[in-house]
Amino acid sequence: MRSFIILILLVALAFGNSLQNSFVWDDNRLVLKKEILSIFTTPLWENSLYYRPVLNMFVVFNYKLWGPNPLGFHFINILLHLINAILLYRVGLLLFDNDNKKLISLIAASIFAIHPVHNESVGRSVAGEPLFGLFIILCLYFFLKEKRFLSLLTFSLALLSKEFAVMFPFALAILAIPEKGINPVRKDISNGVKRGMVEIIPYMVLVGLYLLLRKMVVGTVFGGRVDQPIFTRVLTMAVATLDYLRLLLIPYPISPFYPARWYTSILEPKVMIAMLVLISIVFLAFKSRKDKVMLFLLLFPFIMLAPVIWKVNSFLSGLDQMYIAERFLYVPAILFPFFVIMSALKLKGSRKNKYLVIGWLFAVMVFVMITISSNRIWKNNLILFSTIVKESPTAASAHLELGNIYCNQGRLNEAIEKYSFASRLRPDYAEAHNNLCIAYSKMGRLNEALEACFSALRLRPDYANAHNNIGNVYLNLGHIDSAIKHYQTALRVNSRMLDAHYNLGIIYQQRGLINEAIKEFQAALKIQPDLIQARQYLESLQR
Repeated sequence: MRSFIILILLVALAFGNSLQNSFVWDDNRLVLKKEILSIFTTPLWENSLYYRPVLNMFVVFNYKLWGPNPLGFHFINILLHLINAILLYRVGLLLFDNDNKKLISLIAASIFAIHPVHNESVGRSVAGEPLFGLFIILCLYFFLKEKRFLSLLTFSLALLSKEFAVMFPFALAILAIPEKGINPVRKDISNGVKRGMVEIIPYMVLVGLYLLLRKMVVGTVFGGRVDQPIFTRVLTMAVATLDYLRLLLIPYPISPFYPARWYTSILEPKVMIAMLVLISIVFLAFKSRKDKVMLFLLLFPFIMLAPVIWKVNSFLSGLDQMYIAERFLYVPAILFPFFVIMSALKLKGSRKNKYLVIGWLFAVMVFVMITISSNRIWKNNLILFSTIVKESPTAASAHLELGNIYCNQGRLNEAIEKYSFASRLRPDYAEAHNNLCIAYSKMGRLNEALEACFSALRLRPDYANAHNNIGNVYLNLGHIDSAIKHYQTALRVNSRMLDAHYNLGIIYQQRGLINEAIKEFQAALKIQPDLIQARQYLESLQR
């Protein structure tokens, strides 16, 4: 009970300030998915390559419980993280069989509980990592308890929460192989490996079924391709592994955005350091081959990171590619503290427990301070994107998002400056031109607004928002026929364009086209039933 109280206090201290955070980044896009219908037959959001129905359902239930209130989402996130830390403590008691197992488990669970790399995973409303981590830890816990059905059930839920769960059976195989199967001195190594693999087969069957389901829903198994020479990719993957490892060991500085970078020469200092580190890891794995628990603890983070390392530089923020992301370390960080602690205990010295406790207290103090500070980055979009722009001035999407914030606040000159800068950074950024059109329109600079929107259409001819905005500008200019044409084009591309339906309804009403007006207002109300103006117009037309 004392250990649980310590973990509760640490989680509350480290992440309590994230309760005041708003929805940020693409949280709203997820939170506004309010219906359970089709969750298991659709991607995470439209046209995405993510198939995460359990995460989707989790967000839906949260919305039903809290509504559009980020406080409730943050509370559940912190609660899940606390449960994960407590479960991790229980996993440690099962993994080790020595007099120090309670101390080892408490130190490892507490380091995981307050680790700064979790600032996005726990500090954001719907990042999804705590839920994914819960199922992975439960799967491991039940595996160690030899409750195979529950282990397989929780693994299924992990697969349906995040794609990276497909790697977990490969890590689990290390624990599944009996001791005699990993000891080269024994003659029955082959039989031991076979027995271990047989135990993992049900997990691999679930992986196969999941990949088949994913193929049916999103149309691909592995996602998009990265168009870079294999040599460049290998070097960059090596450095990405080094950076992820650095964040696990020394989580400072912390950043919400790591811009894409490629390494092309093996003579670059960071590449050479990465190669030395990887060779050291292979050497440690060889030295640990007789101790399957240590081997499991060592390799687990790298096995779970393999998919994101393979996809280095392919994660998008708007049009900007991200090199790595700290949220991907939530699950790899689960067992890494155990390996560090067990390695420290193997050092000689009669006072090693004393030094371990001193190191633990120091790490707790430092990590808590970094975590509290890092949580503030996710307080709102203004702080988040201002931070990204400060650290990565060429991040066009962050400039665009800042422009959106300024535009909503009525700071139109600043919004135009940000949109213009984003379009200069990325000349193919149709959304920057489209949003520039909106800002110019709000300022009454209608000719400049038209020019900006037509620039967006030249980049993306089927851009529904741009057609809709052109319709709005033409409507303000009194060019009604041109406005109708672009509203209709917007609706051909996207039939759920609320503004286009509503404005067409008003135009048709003014022209005496009652049936057409009724049809447009009804379409608008199907999209947004609480649109009072559309309902009032409809009722007046139906009298």
